[in-house]
Amino acid sequence: KICSNCKVTFYCNRTCQVQHWKQGHKQECQEILAKAAGVKLSSEYVEHTIAGSTKRLISGQSFVDRYQKSDGVKVGDKFVVSAQAYNNNVPVFIRDQSGTCQFQYKITGPGYSEIWKELEQETAFCGRKTFMKASFDEAGECTMYPSTACVKNKYKW
Repeated sequence: KICSNCKVTFYCNRTCQVQHWKQGHKQECQEILAKAAGVKLSSEYVEHTIAGSTKRLISGQSFVDRYQKSDGVKVGDKFVVSAQAYNNNVPVFIRDQSGTCQFQYKITGPGYSEIWKELEQETAFCGRKTFMKASFDEAGECTMYPSTACVKNKYKW
């Protein structure tokens, strides 16, 4: 029997399920669901440039920020982005493969710490880098899904 709420935990029978719920699965279940829901990145915490200007990254690359969904992706659909930062005192640089979606997210923004926890797991040249899924809602706000984070070879890039 599977937990009907989180759909992650399996039980041998209903009695075991009830016992486990009382022993703490209720809290664990809520955490699993929250993690699966992702973290909303408020546009208020995106570092913006003056229209048409570019920023320089540590790597020397320049870019124009684009806080928007990836080309060819529908509202609500998940797509793969890379998240990269030198350390946890700098904004996270987030981009899709095409560069349609690329922006820096401030360290004070909600969701930053959840993304950084995943970045800590993967080291890359001059910093930390990981890949995860993201989506944009009808209002144009981005949600990232740290629970989907992994190295590049898991996703088609």
